[in-house]
Amino acid sequence: MTDEEFDAAFTAIREGKTCDNDREARVENAIADALRLRLGIADDAPTRAQIIEFIDSLDDEGKERLRDVAESLEWIIVN
Repeated sequence: MTDEEFDAAFTAIREGKTCDNDREARVENAIADALRLRLGIADDAPTRAQIIEFIDSLDDEGKERLRDVAESLEWIIVN
């Protein structure tokens, strides 16, 4: 996933747009998984407010880690 692809997916999710492609879906899943772990909400879906708060809390290193998770999801899906 290129920087531009990640940034576009990240922005689309931040703006509440429906996932239109695999990259956006993987980034959205990475965010949801991170929030489930952070909040201890098991299988419940994070709320829109929780997603925005999480996204806004990420610094560059956090975004890079999120990208790594999203890219690892691609590897699992492809393989």
